[in-house]
Amino acid sequence: MKKPLVTLCVLIIMSSSTLAQFSIGPRFGINLASVSNDPDYGSGVEQSSMLGFIFGASVELGIAGPFYIEVQPLYIQKGEDLKAQVAWNTQQGQQQLDTDVSDRATYLEFPVLFKIKIPAGPIKPYGFVGPNIGINLSGTRTFKSSAGEEEQDLNASSIDFALDFGAGVSFGVMPMMSLTFDVRYSLGLSNVLDVETPQGGTAPSANTRGIQLMIGAMFGL
Repeated sequence: MKKPLVTLCVLIIMSSSTLAQFSIGPRFGINLASVSNDPDYGSGVEQSSMLGFIFGASVELGIAGPFYIEVQPLYIQKGEDLKAQVAWNTQQGQQQLDTDVSDRATYLEFPVLFKIKIPAGPIKPYGFVGPNIGINLSGTRTFKSSAGEEEQDLNASSIDFALDFGAGVSFGVMPMMSLTFDVRYSLGLSNVLDVETPQGGTAPSANTRGIQLMIGAMFGL
């Protein structure tokens, strides 16, 4: 009788420990986004990063000891800014004008991060790495010049694969609640351009890049 009772107690303790390592919470941040193009635009085009917003949630599950898996469904803005000479139809005919070009795309992303925490009391540094799949929700390219403003759909593929890695720290503020701060780099691995390959040539490619700062709160369940 004692042996089944001891076994039951051990199972209850293990279950409680597992549940204590499950947490969920919101995430907010910014994405310093850019695009790596092949071939490059050339010397006549000035390329720069754009600032996008991130918000979503995080679900974290403890595996064993300091090892965790974290899934983060996120809404994120990506893109780039360009300055170039673009042909415009004006009252004086077609003219080459200085033009600001803004590429903007929004994605629903699902990073799956393998995480290790360094136990150091209420303050826990951590590092993480993992794959990320993004589903394209919308995309626009906007042209602005002295002749006016035009907008067109962005030829973006429906899926973006990336590798995310970074580090951060969590602060325990009360039992079963902590605040998190992390920085990560998102390295796009797939071509996000949806264009046809020219006959006898190679299709241009573009890969997303992002330096991301995120804050959040985690609540143990």
